[in-house]
Amino acid sequence: MKMKIHVLKAALPLILALILALAPGCGQSADDGPPASVGDTPEEETLPEGTVRIDGDIFTEDMKTLVRYSPDKEAETYTIPDGVTTIGNSAFAINTILTNVTIPSGVTSIGEDAFGGLWALREIIVAEENASYAAE
Repeated sequence: MKMKIHVLKAALPLILALILALAPGCGQSADDGPPASVGDTPEEETLPEGTVRIDGDIFTEDMKTLVRYSPDKEAETYTIPDGVTTIGNSAFAINTILTNVTIPSGVTSIGEDAFGGLWALREIIVAEENASYAAE
């Protein structure tokens, strides 16, 4: 059964946090490691062991988990790369510009409060082929 993701403009961060916290299989495992500590700039940030920074975003070395979307990006849209299967806890923390996120077909797990920091979020697009999630 697919988890349906609804977009409600003003209440979206709170509603998504509640849905994702209560949905079975949506939590990030303890093996995914702690979130990165935040420095003044991404270059000063200490990355957790087993992670890499690609275009400002932090992924696990195998590129299967989006640990954190860069809060410094000024893009309004973001497409999670193909091959990512997990969106980590609070992956989209502190971003007031991003309005649209596209989730590919391979994502099977979304961490707690993954979209909680996207205050401008208006739309989540889920690939039609995604067996775990659907957008309405």
